[in-house]
Amino acid sequence: MAAINPTTKAPAGNAKPGAKEAKAAKEPKAKVVRTFHPALDVKKNEKGKLAPTVKLDKIPDDFDAKKYKPLQRRDFNDESIWFEVKAREMDVKAADYRKQATEFKALGGAAKSGQAKRLLAMQKRVAELTAQLAAQGLDVNAILAAANAAAAAKAPAAEQPAPAAA
Repeated sequence: MAAINPTTKAPAGNAKPGAKEAKAAKEPKAKVVRTFHPALDVKKNEKGKLAPTVKLDKIPDDFDAKKYKPLQRRDFNDESIWFEVKAREMDVKAADYRKQATEFKALGGAAKSGQAKRLLAMQKRVAELTAQLAAQGLDVNAILAAANAAAAAKAPAAEQPAPAAA
């Protein structure tokens, strides 16, 4: 392996000709630390572990699963509330899986789905841009017609259709 000068990040003078530069180290992503919801009033128990001192009667209105640690069965006075929470989570997951299955069938399977997803994303972006331009008062159809005419003019003569005989 070629020696790298640590200050310039370039191959050292004694490196072999054609030596590649070292790749820059990736910066680690900021780790999101989820905490217990404040309504649980968590304190250390006799074993030294964090445990809620208050039990909940309902799901807190400001509960965000991305911000707080998941609620557990022991966090509720009535276990049926916890089961309702889990049932709602499973319903959301099931709906997402059904949506993915429908999209997968429509896109033609694994081999074609990547290209088809890119096409759908591009079409969505074109629709958004069209709406933005129309909101600014521009005639989108005229812009597209001019672009298509310019592209047709640049095409080689062999690809253009022959003019109709009079």
